[in-house]
This record gives sequence, structure tokens and C-alpha cells, in this order.
Amino acid sequence: MTAVHDISDGGLAVSVAEMALAGGIGGDVSIEDAGPKWLFGEEQGRYLVTTSASVELEAFAADSGVDAMQLGETGGDKLVFHAMDYAEVPLHVLRAAHEGFFPKLMGADAALA
Repeated sequence: MTAVHDISDGGLAVSVAEMALAGGIGGDVSIEDAGPKWLFGEEQGRYLVTTSASVELEAFAADSGVDAMQLGETGGDKLVFHAMDYAEVPLHVLRAAHEGFFPKLMGADAALA
């Protein structure tokens, strides 16, 4: 494994975005028939794992009685989601939105005071 993130805070889509921002690596996520509950459900006990040995990890999980499935691949400079409606976001745009939220919020509050 190269990275692990629980999905209990924001769900799978948020965890993928957080991992991409933390590592500076994009990804391509393909999940058939994934709706909002699947992408944003904050269930306990679910983890997102990156690895260069996905076949071995899936076999280990199966032997351990744990459900596991490959959701996509890492790489590039953008996040691509093939679920519900297609979505593609360059990491620099995602980072600007993520890092600019609180300063903009604080600036708006300061202007109102």
C-alpha cells in the first residue's frame, strides 16, 4: 500500500480529492452505477487504498473476508470521475478552491462587520 484514507468524513469522492491534493497526484475513478450515497456516504469502516499491487491486495482482502474492489488508477494532474455525470477537475483548480474557501469566507465576514 502507498496510501490509505478512511471515507467516514465526506465519503469516497471527498477522500479521493483530499488524497489527490495531499499527494499532488490526480486520478481516474470509474464506478458503475454509483449514486450520491455511494460517492458521499460517510460510512464507518470503509477505506480508500492506493497500491501498485491491486491484484494481491484484492486477493488478501478476499482471503480475509473483506469486500474490496478496484475503483480506478492514480496519475496525472487532474481528477476524473466516471460516475453519475462525468466530472473532471484539474488539481490546481481544486487546490485553489480548497485553500481559498476560508480566506474568502473570513474576508466576507470582515466586510460585513
